[in-house]
Amino acid sequence: MHTSLKRMQATGFLWITPIIAAAVIGAIQLSQPHALFGVQQYDDGAYIAGALQLLSGKIPYRDFVFVQPSSVLLLMLPVAIFGHLTSLRLAVALSRCLTVLATVADIALASSLIKHRGLTATVMAGTILAIYPATFSADRAFLIEPWLDLFILMGIKLFFTKNDFSSAKKIFVAGILIGFAGTLKAMAVVTAIVCLIILIKHRKELLHFFLGLCIGFILPTLPFFLMAPLQYIHDVIVVQLIRNGATTTPILARLAFLLGTRQNGIGPAGIPAMESTARMVAIAIAIILLIFLFLPILLKKTHKLDVFIFLSTLATGAAMMLPQIFYAHYGWYFIPFLAIALGLCAEKFLQVIGLVKSKIRFPPLVDMPITLATVILIIVAVRIAIGTSTYSDQIISKAGDPGPDIASVVPNNTCTLSDAAILLITANRYDTSGKCPDAVDATGTWLSLDPNHPERSHGELSKKLVNDWRIWFSQANYVVLSKPQTFRIPWNKSLDNYFSAHFYLYKVKGAFIYKRK
Repeated sequence: MHTSLKRMQATGFLWITPIIAAAVIGAIQLSQPHALFGVQQYDDGAYIAGALQLLSGKIPYRDFVFVQPSSVLLLMLPVAIFGHLTSLRLAVALSRCLTVLATVADIALASSLIKHRGLTATVMAGTILAIYPATFSADRAFLIEPWLDLFILMGIKLFFTKNDFSSAKKIFVAGILIGFAGTLKAMAVVTAIVCLIILIKHRKELLHFFLGLCIGFILPTLPFFLMAPLQYIHDVIVVQLIRNGATTTPILARLAFLLGTRQNGIGPAGIPAMESTARMVAIAIAIILLIFLFLPILLKKTHKLDVFIFLSTLATGAAMMLPQIFYAHYGWYFIPFLAIALGLCAEKFLQVIGLVKSKIRFPPLVDMPITLATVILIIVAVRIAIGTSTYSDQIISKAGDPGPDIASVVPNNTCTLSDAAILLITANRYDTSGKCPDAVDATGTWLSLDPNHPERSHGELSKKLVNDWRIWFSQANYVVLSKPQTFRIPWNKSLDNYFSAHFYLYKVKGAFIYKRK
């Protein structure tokens, strides 16, 4: 009895090991210089700025441009309230700590979803997620993907009871959660479609899921839509569908990001070699999924959970190939499904090995290759984790923290404009009063007004966009720019002359700070 209890405790510890590892890696990442307050990303500044504008009573899409779904602002609202009560600089730190916690929660949910399938499947899935090279891209600042997966995985956890569908009531709640995820990012539609497909023969559950899906999507969206219906459709849907980019991310480059053979400081240095490695890894993974997931599905010797995971892996992977431009953090939406799929494959592989060994007596030396392979996998996992953390630390340390320097130059309660809101937020100088421009997202504003000729595309500049910036400059007392000729501002001869006539370079301290003449 005592031995059995010890075995259960050891098994329990092994199950949570990847979760603990992810929490430790996240904590180490947050402890690096500039990690909490530095300028790690452009996007988190836009999200916090939008939430601050909403907190001040301004409505997105009607009063200011915002090209993301509305629930991003709802998610950030508590952070904005915290920043309003304390300081905006602390709000930046809070948003990053919460995002790391969301990532750890994603790993816990993915692991718990297949915990009933055995220790191997659980640890495999959790470990892949914990050391996934693009994790630092998704959680080093407030980005949507970890939160998107949080609601999706919570929904899937309710959708299934072990290997089969849950009750209609739980499926209804799952629909609400996945529907809400769709109000964070349109990618959640892929998961929703897969859920509807596998429920096609279960009418009661299908109706409950669809009803929950509608409620989860409509409730947080409807108020904003009703206050600015045409602009909402234009900014959130039309702009995203028709936007062009200066470049297109090649398929193999996306594959390298998705499979972790690029940007982790470990793989080949050259892009062609990285993409070649990605091709080989993709082929190996495809063979594994074919043998251990697809063939059992064809032979109808598998579970509903396996069917869902297989379809979701294919569908989310395919969805990653659709956007014209691909960013590393997009992969966080895809990787939980692949990690779970590989965990299930590992479990089935061990079942096959066990079955063969029960039929045929092998000498003890036959176990040696399996033991050696396990040791090699552990070593590789540790190496990837160390390499990823090191690379993450290098990126974070290079980013810098200009907040205190900007705050030492720009007076408080002064209308200040920037091409990147995060510069002002981390300096506690972002102003939401009526006297200052409602500048939330320079890139989003450009996309909204001229999606066919976005920044860095070298297309013809929109006259309205140039005029809007001229109006904003006229309202500002200070302008803080990431670069003198930042690509987020539609500089032309007229706007450049206006800016030069009314502002001068006051200080270069953490950023380029201009003061009204």
